Amino acid sequence: TNKKSSSKSSHRHKSAHRSSRMTYTEYRDGGEYGVEGERDDEYDYDEEANRSRGRGLAAVGKSGGGSTRSFFGRKGRSSVGFQDDAETAYSKKERNEERKRRRKKMRKEMSVRPRPKHFNFDLPESKKDEEEGRCLARLWWAFTMLATCLIPNCIIPRKGSGAKLAWREKLAFFDIFLLFNVVFLVAFGVIPLYFCREKTFLDGQKWYDENLSTACYGLNVAMYAILFLVAGLLVLQCICSLALGVRSMIYRFRKRKIDHDDFDEGVMVMVPCYNEGDSELKKTIDSILYTKYPDDNKVMVVVADGIITGKGEELNTPKTLGQLLGFKLRKRDKGYAYESIGSSKDNRASVYHGTCERDGRSLKYIVIVKRGTPAEKDSMKPGNRGKRDSQLIMQGFFNRVHHDRRLCELDIALCDALNDLHLPVTELRYLLAIDADTRISTGSISHMTYFMERNKKVLACCGETKVDNKATSWVTMIQVFEYFASHQLKKAFEGAFGCVTCLPGCF
Repeated sequence: TNKKSSSKSSHRHKSAHRSSRMTYTEYRDGGEYGVEGERDDEYDYDEEANRSRGRGLAAVGKSGGGSTRSFFGRKGRSSVGFQDDAETAYSKKERNEERKRRRKKMRKEMSVRPRPKHFNFDLPESKKDEEEGRCLARLWWAFTMLATCLIPNCIIPRKGSGAKLAWREKLAFFDIFLLFNVVFLVAFGVIPLYFCREKTFLDGQKWYDENLSTACYGLNVAMYAILFLVAGLLVLQCICSLALGVRSMIYRFRKRKIDHDDFDEGVMVMVPCYNEGDSELKKTIDSILYTKYPDDNKVMVVVADGIITGKGEELNTPKTLGQLLGFKLRKRDKGYAYESIGSSKDNRASVYHGTCERDGRSLKYIVIVKRGTPAEKDSMKPGNRGKRDSQLIMQGFFNRVHHDRRLCELDIALCDALNDLHLPVTELRYLLAIDADTRISTGSISHMTYFMERNKKVLACCGETKVDNKATSWVTMIQVFEYFASHQLKKAFEGAFGCVTCLPGCF
């Protein structure tokens, strides 16, 4: 292959892709020689990355022209082009150093963007599912507009067509729920009360004896059927709860010892917070710090949803976290852009990371502070986007990393922070999500990790949640039974069939 070097800037940086290999041409101002080659590339680097990679790595011919001949070596190698006059700008040692620096930079970029394992970008989308989804969406849209046709668009307290449609969908769902309750009340309340008694004012009427008496008999049968169905479900829930209790007793009697130091799977503990105070955050951080799970294999990620000061607190939540964990916040700290949910999609967040040491224990931490855009400088809640947005920051981060999708600025900052903590994202296997006012037991992470490792088909599990301040008021006393029934009855019943519909967000 023969190419002519030129001093024009448009020819100094080039990149081309050939099937699974990348042909690159690298130039540098002031040199005499160009370097061309071909190498395997498992990643789809964009043109901007190739341009930035090409700066300062090789030489180009002098301004003034001259032909350059280059030879391509075998697969995975590169060869150095030389000019006819055989003048050498770099010695062999310098070229080897350039190659080493280039490989080191390539390995660093690959560590930031790991290769996907089970994801095929060439796999086409299912047209059948897309058509079915489009048909159902059209039917639901038609029903929504029909159910809310009496409400004009101008009085809906939402901005944007999408937000107004979502408001109409909620109202349509409420209409369905209301209609179902009215029908149920009339069928099993009003009709039996007034028309299906032993003695009514309609006794002796021919149309009543021929029609309503048969209908009342059918309603009576349906009522007993529903009664037995509900009672059967309650009995089945009790049986599943007893089975869960028996399994727990067997687990305790066996006295199976777990060596907490043997766990080498990386665990991330995500804690979204809003306006929590010093006492609540300290309790949560201490409970994570003193767990029996190895300190080197766990990292805590706290997402502060805006710069907000809680009621009765002197400092805002990010500054409180800085005092508890030992980092400093500055107004000029860099904010990394990312796309949030809701109407205000643009947002920026600062990332702080380090290690908190206390009583001979250490805890790796990453704190994400959502600062907001410059337009929110004078806002009462700058950067606030809600709890769901805080959770989607980390879930979207893992989705983009493991499926090799485009990373935002915040994702790259999180990758760098995890690498600095010697716990790269490729070594994180489990994600534990808790609330900022939740205190976890010392062996909870180890037991849940052990269960997930033994049962490869289980995608998620939860622990039992108990009320910490159960003697504060009569409301907290009622919540004790609510949490107990939710876990011991509902979760046990769903877990027996392997279809837990909802895991508690607090643990």
